[in-house]
Amino acid sequence: MKVEAEGQAQKTIPYGAASRTLQARPVTYICARCGQVETTERYPGPTPRYCGECKTIRDVEDADADRRAARERMRRLRQRRKREDEERDARLPALF
Repeated sequence: MKVEAEGQAQKTIPYGAASRTLQARPVTYICARCGQVETTERYPGPTPRYCGECKTIRDVEDADADRRAARERMRRLRQRRKREDEERDARLPALF
C-alpha cells in the first residue's frame, strides 16, 4: 500500500499484464452490536458490520463457540467408538 501526497491511501493490484489501483474511501456504518456510528477508511468491498471493539469481542465469542462445537463432536465420536468396541467385543468368543 502506498500513500499519496494528498493523504489518500492507494493499493495497486496486478491484474494480468496490467495493474489496478484502488483508493480507500471513507465508509460510515452503524455497528450491529452496539449501535455506534463509525466512519473508517476502507477499500472497496463489503461494508463492515461491527466496530473495532465489537469485532474483537465477536471474534473471541466465535472462537469459544468453535471450541465448544469441537469438544461436543469429539465427545460423540468417543462415545460411538466405545459403543462399537463393546459391540465388537461382545461378538468375539471368549479366548481365555
